[in-house]
Amino acid sequence: MDSLLGKVLIATILLTADGAPATKCFIAKYRDLPPSEIKAIRHLKDAYESYIQTMPAKEQNCSEELLLQKPTVRDFTEKLIVLKHKVDLAVEVLMNMTNSTLSKNVIKPLEDLQIIGHDLRICVSKHRTQHSHHLKHWLRNFNKIKKAETPDCLQKAVIPRIFQLRQEVVCIAHDKKCEEKRSRLASPAMN
Repeated sequence: MDSLLGKVLIATILLTADGAPATKCFIAKYRDLPPSEIKAIRHLKDAYESYIQTMPAKEQNCSEELLLQKPTVRDFTEKLIVLKHKVDLAVEVLMNMTNSTLSKNVIKPLEDLQIIGHDLRICVSKHRTQHSHHLKHWLRNFNKIKKAETPDCLQKAVIPRIFQLRQEVVCIAHDKKCEEKRSRLASPAMN
């Protein structure tokens, strides 16, 4: 097994101190964005932008709305579901980049997002499965766009927005509207 892939897979297996699988929702632990995560995301974003500039220009019709869609869900559980889908997409995109020239920049953000995704799945599994009309509509559009996009387009949609995605995790952890916290969480170095 490739050592990078091995590290990534190990990061997905989370156990409690007694060796049992983690089963409690601990989303509140993400209330802060550690400097190490900010630095790793910045390195990935910078490396990706440099990589894109060296690639020949391709004529692609990429949908910019994939991660920009703002669902009109108000229920906390539904917000967790939306966030879980966005994090899962980011993990999928980063996993597909582990054998690229950007692989060293992908490791830390990928590991962090895998852990967050695991915790979100636990949180979501603890709640009802009946979705509102707004969430069903958002999920349908999200999945439709996701399936229609090329891997390059998915990278273009996800990589520049990983910091904003991580900010959404912080907002959910605070159980607040992200719009209220965004100004305090914004990092000038990431803009």
